[in-house]
Amino acid sequence: MTDRLASVASVVSMEWLTGPIFNKELRVASRRRRNYALRFGYLAMLTIVVVIVWISTMKHINPGDPRIIYRMSQAGMTITATVAWFQFLAIQLIAVVATSTSISEEVYRGTINSLMTTPITSLQIVMGKMLSKLWQMLILIAISMPMLAIVQVFGGVPWEYVISSSCITLTAGLLAASGTMFYSVLFRRAWVTILLT
Repeated sequence: MTDRLASVASVVSMEWLTGPIFNKELRVASRRRRNYALRFGYLAMLTIVVVIVWISTMKHINPGDPRIIYRMSQAGMTITATVAWFQFLAIQLIAVVATSTSISEEVYRGTINSLMTTPITSLQIVMGKMLSKLWQMLILIAISMPMLAIVQVFGGVPWEYVISSSCITLTAGLLAASGTMFYSVLFRRAWVTILLT
């Protein structure tokens, strides 16, 4: 019974797919200042975009105007659509830049040879690195959810739209990260990888 439970736990934990590389990459990423700067910059730019859209949508309305409810609903729809497009573009750009040196970094530092002597498979190396970068993108999408929840108070946009746009954004980020990871295996220079992707 215990062996069966252990085998189910290993399948559910995805350890067979990512190996120890995923945990190592997450530990390293949690200590990098650039990830915190990236999150701050992403949230700051998102806030600036939302404020600009809010001001442009609500600039012709007086506080006592009866059309304010309609305009707030319209502002909610516009802000949600703008945030969805901002996320869609920003996450793909971040995915390309973040994964551009994933494999070539191991080659450059000379650690790829020691990785190949361990029982870690090449699938685990690639998937561990890819999913750790995807995890960072998921954090960026999750950061914007409270802002979208506040905008939902204005009405006009169902949660299904917000969730589906986030899933589409994550899928596009996965596609961009996969292409960049492919070129990262072939080329050692990050700028070549970014330009080809």
